[in-house]
Amino acid sequence: MFVACSSRHHHCSPAHSRLVNDYRLERERQETALESVTGGYPGDYRFWRATGGHLIDFREWLVHNKR
Repeated sequence: MFVACSSRHHHCSPAHSRLVNDYRLERERQETALESVTGGYPGDYRFWRATGGHLIDFREWLVHNKR
């Protein structure tokens, strides 16, 4: 069985679709946490980045979850 993980991709395996979905959930969790920390203010966001703040990207997610 194949499912689409995005509108541009077709015939993705269920494992790949789960990986993409799990990444999206983690990224959303991190973005929500960031917004609560910075209050959504650009200056606070810049300070957060300058002091080592980082949101995971898909490549990092793949490396971290390599099976």
